[in-house]
Amino acid sequence: MRVRPYTHDDAGAIAAILNHEIGHGVAHFGTEPTTGEAVHAELAALPARYPAYVAEDDSGVLGFCKSSPWKLRGAYAWSVETSVYVRAGAHGRGVGKALYGELFAALRGLGYRTAIGGITLPNDASVALHEAMGMRPAARLPHMGFKHGAWHDVGYWAVDLNPSMAGAAPAPFGD
Repeated sequence: MRVRPYTHDDAGAIAAILNHEIGHGVAHFGTEPTTGEAVHAELAALPARYPAYVAEDDSGVLGFCKSSPWKLRGAYAWSVETSVYVRAGAHGRGVGKALYGELFAALRGLGYRTAIGGITLPNDASVALHEAMGMRPAARLPHMGFKHGAWHDVGYWAVDLNPSMAGAAPAPFGD
């Protein structure tokens, strides 16, 4: 398995991963299928300080992760939301850990303080992944989405990427 930065050529494979989850799961709250063009437009619109990665092997893209703004107000600039999705049939092979490992290293290097990941609950496998990456429960929001005939809670897990920043003024981001 290789982990590398996202490229436009990955958009179709990512759309297929998302569409499986949209149609059959609850980890993605989308209710309509997406396209490779829409995936690429979303990722391309983000400034370079929000990296995205794919994991692949000889069978193709196994999963992807991305980072995006947590909130848009200025003081949130050093917090980042993260997402990871793994292709059906590729779970339990360390894909999520490999992706998050690469992403978290990049986010630390970029100067982020906090990473936040949302999990549709219950989801023991996703909770285990996030906690294995050092993330801890931060919030549980009840009845946040209605999908496949049921209401679903969303939990947020967070990790301090750069604890050495405590008490220090952060460096500005240059978008």
